[in-house]
Amino acid sequence: ERHTTHVAMFAGDRPNLSLRQFVEPNRTDAAAHTPKTLPVSQRVKKTGSLYDVHSYWSKKPYLAIERFIEHYTHPGALVLDPFTGCGSTLQAALGTGRNAIGIDLSPSAAHIAANTTSFLPLYTFQTAADRLLSAVSEKVGPFYTVDFKGHKYVISSFIHSEQIRCIKCLRLFSIVEPHTSDAREKCPHCKEPFSTRSRNVEYGPDEIVACELRDSLSASRGTLHWICDSPSLRSALSGINVQLKADSIRRTCDFPVPQRLLDFGGRLNTSGSTTLGRLYDDHAIVALNTIKESVQEEPDPITRGKLLLAFSAILKNCSKMYRFHEGGGGSPIGAY
Repeated sequence: ERHTTHVAMFAGDRPNLSLRQFVEPNRTDAAAHTPKTLPVSQRVKKTGSLYDVHSYWSKKPYLAIERFIEHYTHPGALVLDPFTGCGSTLQAALGTGRNAIGIDLSPSAAHIAANTTSFLPLYTFQTAADRLLSAVSEKVGPFYTVDFKGHKYVISSFIHSEQIRCIKCLRLFSIVEPHTSDAREKCPHCKEPFSTRSRNVEYGPDEIVACELRDSLSASRGTLHWICDSPSLRSALSGINVQLKADSIRRTCDFPVPQRLLDFGGRLNTSGSTTLGRLYDDHAIVALNTIKESVQEEPDPITRGKLLLAFSAILKNCSKMYRFHEGGGGSPIGAY
């Protein structure tokens, strides 16, 4: 004879009768239809097209979860994950022919999970993305084009460097060594040695030290030009006035970075990123704001969600938290 134990179900600190009405019809007895032992464990790499769509802390690859879903449930069963995070369990459930429900208090988690488990035909997404890029390019193009050496180039990226003040000659200088992604070891003006680890270092505003120029927006690669090598390029870039528009956007997202993060020190402090708007340079915040506004004009909610997922996935790499490396990747001191 089998005995059923009734367990009180709560929502917060109070019993929730509706929760029982939902759970009971969908509950299955795993022991009745599963083998006694789990399949042999296997190593799963933290990579893949779906895994790499969006960053998330403590993310687990869905392939590592699939074998548990297949072991404890049957096709068509309902899988509930009340702490769903970025949705890896939901992805594993849907990928093995189960239904799934995810719950999470975090808006970012709900955003990622919902938009990595909803379906949209590739053609529909590509059409919407092309339409978005066309609209954005028309609006921000003037801020990302420059006349240089008789040719009009597209600026694909700016390289900024933090500046520090020399304790001897008191002049500001950029930390990054030109033509490298390494930090300087001496003041370029008076040759006084310095260390970014010193408590006496005084940081100044960052400055643009280089930019990558491409022949066209569709060009796959560009050429990195260092400002110190070309006064004419410095002059041309100074003619691109984007600061006023950037400052007006920052006033709409003047949300402070939590003090507990600033207390850690590091790049948030040295780059002056005390608010959300200060995490991005002038060009980046104008471009990102234009992208977001254009995405919000998309009428279809599923398509809009996918575009917002792509938008939020690039936010970190567009910020001052992303470090520049001459050879690509890496994390040298002082440049982004």
